Amino acid sequence: MVVRGRLPDIACEPDAHEGLLTLVALGCGTGLVPRLVLGSSAVRDRLTVLPADPAPERFAIGWCVRRADLRRPPAARLWSLTAQASA
Repeated sequence: MVVRGRLPDIACEPDAHEGLLTLVALGCGTGLVPRLVLGSSAVRDRLTVLPADPAPERFAIGWCVRRADLRRPPAARLWSLTAQASA
């Protein structure tokens, strides 16, 4: 991916957002994650949020749940809200 006319050096491609944030907190570069992920990260206090200009395009976040867990009220409510938002 070319960023501002340059091809960045890629040192690592973690499989999960938390791994990416940990690498950024260690000083290994920059990362792009949803605010929801940043807000619940264990390393959020070691990170600085920078404005993006232009802002990145919106992207979808998926949510999966085991059918048995839908009997739990919090999971059932979140599933219901997700279904309403996507309708």
